[in-house]
Amino acid sequence: MARTVLLVRLGAVVTGVLVLVGTLTGCDMQTEREAAAPVESAESTETVAPAEVEPTPRDYFGVPGAALEMLVDSARPQIPTLLSMSNGVYSDLQIVAVQPDTVEYDYTYAQQMDVAASVAWFEANLGTLQGVADSSVFVGMAQAGISLTPKATYTYFNADGSLLWTHTFEPSS
Repeated sequence: MARTVLLVRLGAVVTGVLVLVGTLTGCDMQTEREAAAPVESAESTETVAPAEVEPTPRDYFGVPGAALEMLVDSARPQIPTLLSMSNGVYSDLQIVAVQPDTVEYDYTYAQQMDVAASVAWFEANLGTLQGVADSSVFVGMAQAGISLTPKATYTYFNADGSLLWTHTFEPSS
């Protein structure tokens, strides 16, 4: 049985205002989990454990909301890479599990943005953002075992912390 841990991968979209949209991809954690198991040395009976082990479905089994937590936990280590991919557009990105079925992406711009222009851009591009959520985010959530109606909330904050725009997407089909 394949185990899927989902990571967040961002691509830049440029049309007046730069925006990063989260998409989810999967990878099999079986090999990494086996490699992380304690190892007995042939010369001694000491057990050597790895410093850090990534979560797998086994670690979350039986816990309500576990699939959503696993999805978000697997994405968080990617945040520094995602921020560097933004080329300084964003100063912060938070990925939060909101039980029972929502992944929340909170972006903070590095520079102050024009509120009216930003809102107009986001509203004009709702269809594109919905398409990304449908083709990637919700597919990944289903693969992770999130069985309720999945949702993805994107919230953008200005450099001063004020809210620019937020929207919660649900599958269109």
